[in-house]
Amino acid sequence: MATQAGEVRRVACLTPSFALLAELDGRPVAYVVVRIMAGDDTWMAEIETLSVDVAHRGRGIGQALMRAVDERLESLQIRDAVVAVVSTNTGAIRFYERCGFTVYQHDLYRRT
Repeated sequence: MATQAGEVRRVACLTPSFALLAELDGRPVAYVVVRIMAGDDTWMAEIETLSVDVAHRGRGIGQALMRAVDERLESLQIRDAVVAVVSTNTGAIRFYERCGFTVYQHDLYRRT
């Protein structure tokens, strides 16, 4: 068991997951968290969360964060990225489509 735990720690340290913070006048107004994970035959990125303060939405801050994410992914030679969005969150869907994402999968959910 110790070997497996050691392997998990080693892999966790090797994955270049990251978070970026956007500030205006020295105050945080938005952030994005990106998890890097193994894909089928290469590394890929998952946008875990992106949040822009309500008072600062519509100013291009989210787009700027996504451009910074793209630059970081390019430097890591990661070409594939995924983000999960609830189907009723049409604003987020439009945002990610403007960032170049397309729908490729529909997950179904049921509460029991």
